[in-house]
This record gives sequence, C-alpha cells and structure tokens, in this order.
Amino acid sequence: YARNDDAQKARQCMEEMITHTELMPDAQTYKILIKAYSHCAEEYEAKQLYETQIMHHSHLRYDREIVTAMVDCYSRNGYIEDAYHLIQNYLQHDSTDNEANKAMWISLLSG
Repeated sequence: YARNDDAQKARQCMEEMITHTELMPDAQTYKILIKAYSHCAEEYEAKQLYETQIMHHSHLRYDREIVTAMVDCYSRNGYIEDAYHLIQNYLQHDSTDNEANKAMWISLLSG
C-alpha cells in the first residue's frame, strides 16, 4: 500500500497486524508508514504517528531511519524548520553517526 500512495490502507494494515496477530510494529514498519504519509502529502498524520507512538519509545525515538523518514516527510511537504529541528534534536542524542547525519541533511536539502 505504501508504494502505491495509499497511506490510509497502509495504516489500516498495520492496525490489523497489531489486532489480529502477536506482531508489533518495529522501526521498519514505522519508517514505511511515515514514507507513505510523506508521499501522500499527509505530514500531519506522520507527525501524529511520531508523537503518539514513536516518541515514547527511546529505541524508536532516535532510530536513524525513522528520524530520516520524518525529516524527509517534513522537507518534502514544506516544513523545513520542523525538519531542521528534528535533525538538531537527533544530533544532541547521537552526533557520531555520520551515515545518518548525511542522509538527514540530504533529505533536508532535497526538500
């Protein structure tokens, strides 16, 4: 669903996974959903997901792929300042991850 620009179906699929199985979303799941929202210009939904389900889990909050996906989402949809602040917050947590830093800055510049 995510690759076919149907973010709502992707979200519904994730919710069904949680409801009907013992599987829980991981960093990869959240990254895919954020990217789906990004490509559908649904940055508000991505932000809600990040703030309600990801921020409360320290192992997800600073996951470089999730943060990069959020930076891309913000940048792609015109929220450059939000993207920049997310990078700054990530750098306070981990400034040594050069690959993540590079991907985040490229996402910001591409926005």
